[in-house]
Amino acid sequence: MVLWVSGMGVQHGDEECLQGFDKYKQPPENKRVNKGMKIEEFKFIYWMEYAHRMGGRALGLGAGQGLIVESLTWVRGAAKVRRLALTISILIGLIAVPGAFVAGNDVLFKS
Repeated sequence: MVLWVSGMGVQHGDEECLQGFDKYKQPPENKRVNKGMKIEEFKFIYWMEYAHRMGGRALGLGAGQGLIVESLTWVRGAAKVRRLALTISILIGLIAVPGAFVAGNDVLFKS
């Protein structure tokens, strides 16, 4: 996987892309599995991961807004909207668990 650091944005230019590619090739697994990878393949992986991260952030914002709506309707007692908001929040959470697992955030699963 590509190294993602908080605040890290899109790679600008070939120099940054080559630096990222060199870092990507360092772990032993990538040396063994992806030793013949070309820069074009790395760029594809990079953009797929970037799109995945941005989609996850958008989904997280949507879930946050859903929780706000849920809490407001909970106070007002609107049962239909409350059930819908709670269901949507649970579904978003269920979607996030496998994503976190795939991304290597197994801290969530350790006690």
